[in-house]
Amino acid sequence: MNVPLVIARRQSKVYEGSAVNINYPGGKGAIETMSLSRRAVKTGQRALIVDDLIRGGGTARGLISLMDEFNVEVIGLSFVLAQDTPPRRPIENEKTLLLFSGGGEDEPLSIRPADWITSGI
Repeated sequence: MNVPLVIARRQSKVYEGSAVNINYPGGKGAIETMSLSRRAVKTGQRALIVDDLIRGGGTARGLISLMDEFNVEVIGLSFVLAQDTPPRRPIENEKTLLLFSGGGEDEPLSIRPADWITSGI
């Protein structure tokens, strides 16, 4: 694809130089911090945000806010796995491959393909 990979971290590394830090509501309601080196992206670039899991969307919205700090356009968000229940507020331009529900103490874990994948079948 020949595109750069940028990784946002919970804490910046000293060797990355100065960084922009934001606070966002993480999973379970705690305030989390996310950091991105100032030299990682340039104003006017476009970004595709890719993450492994989305539950409530706090981390994804935090990443969007972080990109806003750099004046970077988020063209889409992609997740491998998303929590199916309880329903959450969707994020614009979001695509998820798999949905899961259950997994609690008395609930079996259920994983299924996302609706956009199966709707053409």
